[in-house]
Amino acid sequence: MNTHLGFYRFFAACAAVFPVSLLVAQDTPSTPPQPPPAGYHEPGVTTHGDIVKRSDRVFLEKATESGTKEIVVSETVLPNVTKPAVRDFARRVIKDHAALRKELKALADRKGVSLPAEDKQVDLVEKWSEQSETLDEDYIDEMVSDHKDVLELFEKGAKSSDPEIAGFARDALPKLKEHLEEAKRHKEAR
Repeated sequence: MNTHLGFYRFFAACAAVFPVSLLVAQDTPSTPPQPPPAGYHEPGVTTHGDIVKRSDRVFLEKATESGTKEIVVSETVLPNVTKPAVRDFARRVIKDHAALRKELKALADRKGVSLPAEDKQVDLVEKWSEQSETLDEDYIDEMVSDHKDVLELFEKGAKSSDPEIAGFARDALPKLKEHLEEAKRHKEAR
C-alpha cells in the first residue's frame, strides 16, 4: 500500500505542476512580429519579392563604380585643364553622371541592392591632380576609354530581364554615347 501511496503523491505533484506551467505558457502573450523599419529592404529582394539576378546586381555596382570614377576624375582635372572646351566637357560629365548616379541609387534602393561607397578615390585624385602639359589630352583619352567601357556595360544592362533595370540602362545610353562622341571629337581636334 505504501508504494501505491507514493505513486499517487508523485502523480498528484506532477498534475499540480504541469497544468500550472501550461497555464503560465498560455497566459504569456506572444510578441507579434514587428514590421521592418520604413525603407528597409531584404538584401537582394525587391519590394515585389523578386530576387535580383546576379548580373543585374553586378550591373548596378559597376555602373556606380564607373560613374563615380568619371565624376572624381573630371572634378579633379577641372581646375587644371587649359582648353575651355575640355573644361566645359568635364563640367558636363560631372553634371550628367551626378544625375545618373542619383537615378541609379534610387533604382538600387527600390531593388534592395547595396551599392559601393561613393568615397573619393584617393589614387585617382593623386593621379589626376598633377599638372602636366598633356593633362587635357590625357583626360580626353581617359574619357574615351572609360566611355567605351561604360557603353558596353549599359548595353548589357539594357538587355536585362528586369524591365526597370533595362529601362534605366536604355534611357542612359544616349547621354553616354554623346559623351563618347564629344570626347572623340576633342581627341581628333588635337
